[in-house]
Amino acid sequence: MLYEELLAQAKAVPVIESHEHQVREDERIKQAPGWPLLIDGYARSMLVSAGMDEQWWNKAWPKEKPAVLWRKVEKFFRRSECSSYIKAVKIAAEKVYGVTHWDEDGIRELDKLVRKSHKPGVNRRIFRDIANVDHYHVNALEGGPRVAMREGDDNEIVECDLSTVQFTEAPYSGAEKINAIAEAYGTEKGSFAGFRKAIDKAFEKHARRAIAVKNQSAYFRKLDWAPQDEKYVSQVVNGKVFGGGSLTDAEKKAVSDWAFIYSTAKADDCCLPVKLHTGYLAGTGYMTTEQVNPCSLEPMFRLFKNVKFDLFHIGYPFVDEVVSLAKHYQNVYVDMCWAWAIDWEASKRFLKQAITAVPHSKIFAVGGDTFYAENAVGHVELARRGVATALTELVEERYLSKSEAVTLVKRLLRENQLEVFGRKNTKKNMMAKWAG
Repeated sequence: MLYEELLAQAKAVPVIESHEHQVREDERIKQAPGWPLLIDGYARSMLVSAGMDEQWWNKAWPKEKPAVLWRKVEKFFRRSECSSYIKAVKIAAEKVYGVTHWDEDGIRELDKLVRKSHKPGVNRRIFRDIANVDHYHVNALEGGPRVAMREGDDNEIVECDLSTVQFTEAPYSGAEKINAIAEAYGTEKGSFAGFRKAIDKAFEKHARRAIAVKNQSAYFRKLDWAPQDEKYVSQVVNGKVFGGGSLTDAEKKAVSDWAFIYSTAKADDCCLPVKLHTGYLAGTGYMTTEQVNPCSLEPMFRLFKNVKFDLFHIGYPFVDEVVSLAKHYQNVYVDMCWAWAIDWEASKRFLKQAITAVPHSKIFAVGGDTFYAENAVGHVELARRGVATALTELVEERYLSKSEAVTLVKRLLRENQLEVFGRKNTKKNMMAKWAG
């Protein structure tokens, strides 16, 4: 069967994940969570969507005994277990720990095995030995303000993004946030000049080691960035942010616009791709769908023609729009990170559509967007199955030849990522072995 052949090839590829939020291994070992590690995240959101009380979960999971906690969430799990989110959890439990039965005995066994896993080398063992991941890109979310780039990861399997969201978020948080950014980089507090210099310092410190720039401003604003006069922005920051005034929505947007465009210009100077969250927001109960529409970004694609923009999560549910953007703009790429777990069927359709409409060199087909290695295993497996399924269907529909499908497996899971992002931080890796 063609599907089995393509899936076997996909599983043999040491994939390159374009996006993760993985906690640092030493922090994971310190936290030492049990079986809820597999649930607390996207799967938790699915259980909430099915009726679970999220506030109850946040209080209960760290202290309830495994079987007791399971009894209280089982009905929500059963309502959701055909969803991609829960499929990813079940795949992870089976591939990492050999647990396939979701009942009280299975949960006790899973909890015991997860707690035993918290030892040095756990991330490399799971990513390399179980998931066959060459390396992954981390967008760190720790710190206050969030760190621009994290230190202390395993250099053999981790590359790091330079995060700029703290700069574009600052005007929505006020003087304290801007001062915290200035303090983090040793620049003048209480002034626009100090804020601007902090962005300069962040790039001076991290750009050489960064694999890309990452921004997820879609979580708090529309993606309708627009050029702003720097003198005006300076007056707003100095006169109102640090003058005790209250910014209007238009003024907050203006400062945020300036910070994004200034940061993107720095990325351009450093020849760094810019990764952008587009589409669906994690969690439940607060999204304004039109806010996350990637079409709002078109002025930026024209303004920064030399910057490679990587649009995350297939812009779901704006799937057709993302295809059209990548087709029209030379500097726009499409990223399937997280997408397979959001909506596996939509992602399969997207991949088929993108292959027929977009240069296939601009498609990144795998990325977990998860916090623990186990979760990434499930997301990567869904991606491999999805790639094999989409390519099989295109061959069966007489659109692709078998040889074309075979070539695309490595392209989508590995080679495109290497072409666009390259390697920076990792000293040793699987590339030479795979090439040989």
